[in-house]
Amino acid sequence: MMTSLLSEAAAQSSGLNLKGFVIVAIVFALVYPVQKRLRHWVSQRRRERWREEEQRRDPRDGR
Repeated sequence: MMTSLLSEAAAQSSGLNLKGFVIVAIVFALVYPVQKRLRHWVSQRRRERWREEEQRRDPRDGR
């Protein structure tokens, strides 16, 4: 009886681990592309801002 309870508990625990893994994989599959696109957009805006600042800078400034 005790071994059947232990094996049942082990089976349930591995099922929860598999469910957890699937949930993490789905969340990662949804979040990663959004995060990657956001980082690209922010980086692009930062480069544009730096470019505009360079163009506005006075050439006699010596920088």
